[in-house]
Amino acid sequence: HAVAALGGSVIDSNPKEFSATVIIKDTNSDVKRALDLLAQAGIAVQSLAVHKPTLDDVFLSLTRKHPLEETAEVK
Repeated sequence: HAVAALGGSVIDSNPKEFSATVIIKDTNSDVKRALDLLAQAGIAVQSLAVHKPTLDDVFLSLTRKHPLEETAEVK
């Protein structure tokens, strides 16, 4: 299960879509780390997208107390 493999960096997931969203601070090293964790768990990645924070993300970060960083969505 991808959420278990990615651990505490998961901020959102959708089991119906088989997706998980994680916060990343350094695009290169954090994306590589996430892909390595998934590969070690035997989980194939169908797609991956990196998104910069939007104004909605800023609002949600402030109201949910999530740190404001880039996110990567893995499917």
